[in-house]
Amino acid sequence: MLSQRQFYLHFMLAGIVLLIMMYSSTGTLAIYGATLDNSTLPPVLTEPCQYLLNTDWAQFYATFSMLDGAPRNQWETSPMLRRIFYPLLSYIPMKFIGWYRGGLLTNAMINLMGFITFVIFARRKWGNFSGVSAAWLLVTYPGVAYWIGTPFLHASIVPTSLWIVILMSMLFENRSITSTVLVSLSIGLLFLAYDFFPIFGLAITFMLSYQRRWKDLIISLFFVIAPGLILNYWLVEYKSISLINANTQTFAYFIQAYLNFTNSNLSEWLAIIIYLPWYALHNFLFSNFVFLPFTFLVLVIWGGFQKHKLNVLETAILLAAICLFLFINLAPPIPDWWARGTNTARFYQPIFAAMLFYICRLFSTASDENKSSKQMLILTILLCVLGNSAVVLGPITVNSQFSSSIYHEFYKHVGYSKPLSLYENLITYGRRPLGFCGVDSTRNRWIETLFGT
Repeated sequence: MLSQRQFYLHFMLAGIVLLIMMYSSTGTLAIYGATLDNSTLPPVLTEPCQYLLNTDWAQFYATFSMLDGAPRNQWETSPMLRRIFYPLLSYIPMKFIGWYRGGLLTNAMINLMGFITFVIFARRKWGNFSGVSAAWLLVTYPGVAYWIGTPFLHASIVPTSLWIVILMSMLFENRSITSTVLVSLSIGLLFLAYDFFPIFGLAITFMLSYQRRWKDLIISLFFVIAPGLILNYWLVEYKSISLINANTQTFAYFIQAYLNFTNSNLSEWLAIIIYLPWYALHNFLFSNFVFLPFTFLVLVIWGGFQKHKLNVLETAILLAAICLFLFINLAPPIPDWWARGTNTARFYQPIFAAMLFYICRLFSTASDENKSSKQMLILTILLCVLGNSAVVLGPITVNSQFSSSIYHEFYKHVGYSKPLSLYENLITYGRRPLGFCGVDSTRNRWIETLFGT
């Protein structure tokens, strides 16, 4: 039995590891910035320390510019304006200590809060073992490291996914109208962080339909969708922003392809479909950096034999992700070919929250099982933590080629990245977290990097 004191010791140690992990994924070690192939396009570097930024940085900076009252031509073309959750959270830090440093501070704060809330949730719901498992799986999760080092809204994906799953659990268990409204509205506000609806919105539909809560389903979907509708109305009516952009256009292509399937080239279509099993396996594994999905799959199989199957919430989220995958990959050929196949494993990253939910719930049964079962669970989690640690620590160790390949499969910058892009950029620009400008830097430049505007 894990005591309360032991839990808090693990909790504090894991929190320290999380802070170290986040810091070691900044500067030239910022994965989202360093996975581009800078031999095919000019690198985007910060000054004076030359940390790599992703070439899409202007799209994200535009959200800050809009909130800051900058001239319209500096932000109107950005497709990120409808994802306003992160820009609102980060605006004050960015305003006072600069866009780059303010964004990284926001990244650290929201991911630390996501860690704290989910670990406490897991402990209260399932016990100390589950809380400890959640802590170590989260602090070594490469999905945090990938986004944390750039001041972009993607850094909110992990914590908001965790919060949405917690709220979905509350929605599943609490049946009062007041609770349904408040929880659904909270989920709707979190949907302003990222395009979560195709997975979590559909999962809510499946979950409440399974419970035959038809009235609650209508109420829930209304309040889940409402914040996004209000934001889009404001963007169109008051900012004269078109909702058709590079991101939304891709899904319009899919819909159009289905509607005009009779005009599709059958041989090209079949050539796509024949690879569907490989696409499914690739997206499942690399959507969450191999080790967590593999661990989850092993435990689901083991849990099935132990009569600890997936519950309704977990099944609903996974089923929604499958529907999204099939919608994308069964579609007739479309112009935006990059959006299908093995190019977009990152689309399915939010399902990590369902995996974590199941693993923590499974640990709650460990006290009722025999000693060998508990040891098996602990060993499986330990191996997952070690595997994830190898990915996260790779960029600062000799293992960077391994990490580079896994990060590449998670997010293929089509035409602008290759499996060893991260490894090559680390050789070119060095392994320097935030605050280290290189051998020619001075103390003043180091301070400017941390706090300058």
